[in-house]
Amino acid sequence: MALLLDRDGSKEFDHLLAPFPALRERLAGAGFDSELRGAGPLLQRARARWAERLALVGDAAGYVDAITGQGLSLAFAASTVLMDTLPADLSVDLGPALRRYDARLRTRWLQYALPAHALVALSRRPALRRVALRSVSAIPGAFGALVRLVAMA
Repeated sequence: MALLLDRDGSKEFDHLLAPFPALRERLAGAGFDSELRGAGPLLQRARARWAERLALVGDAAGYVDAITGQGLSLAFAASTVLMDTLPADLSVDLGPALRRYDARLRTRWLQYALPAHALVALSRRPALRRVALRSVSAIPGAFGALVRLVAMA
């Protein structure tokens, strides 16, 4: 679970859950698996996901933020795409296969990166975040639909 904290981290966990009574109820009595930690911004850009005989996967291929929780899913997807794209004989010119890898991965990466950039932007603008959360909360099923959209990445 990820929570958007104030820059100074001054709000307590229970206070952060106050707007989400159903979630607060489900988490009641649950302990923490680790200490509260945070850092950022975490954006890592890669000029290219491949070069000659090298392919980048996972966070090395580009990373926006952990806010969507999609890091491992993207790494596994990229690994699968790479395996499906590479020829059996790795001694041949890999340029065409790596170009196909990059093209196939680009759509998947954008499905993650665009919502992640939007969520990071909301996390940095408290007033806009409050308006967005109120708006999504007012429309039945909207929040769940947004979560499913991000999870598909």
